[in-house]
Amino acid sequence: MSLNMPGKFGFGSMTLTCPKPVPIETAIETLKFITGHPKFGTKVINAGEFYGANDVNLKYLKEFVNSNTDEFNRELIISIKVAWTKRLFHLMELGRILGNQ
Repeated sequence: MSLNMPGKFGFGSMTLTCPKPVPIETAIETLKFITGHPKFGTKVINAGEFYGANDVNLKYLKEFVNSNTDEFNRELIISIKVAWTKRLFHLMELGRILGNQ
């Protein structure tokens, strides 16, 4: 099985949030530019849930996706990295155990 990677390059969204998050309007404008550029038009966005405080990177992506048509969004490939910590694992496990009672 193969996956067609549209466009000539991908975009790493960490640049929107590190070292300091850009205003949300700038983030949306940037994402619209890189995905709609007539020459490059990348449709591959690489993100991370740990990019910026308070899930700001994910909030930017959500606003961007919500501002697009369904047809446009079907062309996107969004890859989101997550980080697991021992504490998070234990909290998730505790939630699973408590939820089964």
